[in-house]
Amino acid sequence: MKNFLKKLSKIISNILFWILMGVIILLVFYIVTIKIYAKQNRLDEIKFNMYTILTTSMEKTIMAGDVVVDYKNKDNIYELGDIITFYSNRGNGQITITHRIIDIKIENGKYFYSTKGDNNNTADTHYVSQDDVIGKVIFVIPKVGFIQEFILSKVGWIVVIVIPCVGIVVYDLLKVLKIAFNKKKQPKLSKKKLKAKE
Repeated sequence: MKNFLKKLSKIISNILFWILMGVIILLVFYIVTIKIYAKQNRLDEIKFNMYTILTTSMEKTIMAGDVVVDYKNKDNIYELGDIITFYSNRGNGQITITHRIIDIKIENGKYFYSTKGDNNNTADTHYVSQDDVIGKVIFVIPKVGFIQEFILSKVGWIVVIVIPCVGIVVYDLLKVLKIAFNKKKQPKLSKKKLKAKE
């Protein structure tokens, strides 16, 4: 029974480890892609985006620390009840907010959305233009936001990308040096010994 439980715990820990590694790889791939598209001024071409939820305004639907995956529709038109991520000019700079659509109005063919956090008592002050909508939330990844925030930091970038890459290079280099050293160390058999063996 003890051996069975030991094997089971090992299998579960391995599964969790590889799931975590898979998530980290996807996050790294996404971050690198975003950086490339940003340099090329092609961010509008990206249909899928990921954002970390930092506040409790959408609890219990979306918790602080969760990551939301957004999809941008072709016409950027959404329906009542959809949860959207959008740009908002609050304070001195532009921020992103993820809230639910509670009302829609159309002016001159353009859609405007009234939004509200599920955990908030009142709706947001201003309507959101469809031009400011990043996308609709289609998937939520629980608590992965803390990993994403760490990877986005300078320290995280070094720990997750630079150190592993350097480690792989050093490991391969040591392997090559070890093989070369072992070859030099091997004694050379004389022709007489070779003939004797034959």
